[in-house]
Amino acid sequence: MCDACRDLLPGFVAGHADPAAQARVEAHLAECAGCRAEAAEWRRVADAVHAHAAARVGELPPYRAPVDPAPAARAARTRGVPARPA
Repeated sequence: MCDACRDLLPGFVAGHADPAAQARVEAHLAECAGCRAEAAEWRRVADAVHAHAAARVGELPPYRAPVDPAPAARAARTRGVPARPA
């Protein structure tokens, strides 16, 4: 694999490359068999990760938004109650 493409391939395969980088990688892949093979390997890895995550998404607990303690602290101060015991 060439140094010209090495650092750009993971982002390119993931779809996170900026348009200029994407164009550079695509042009390079058209001419470089070694980098095409490396890109294919990155795609296999990405596909395996996505398949594994999709299979396990049902196992995740439901999302609960974090509670912001600031409103309770402000309310306690306005009532003259310390926010935390001393």
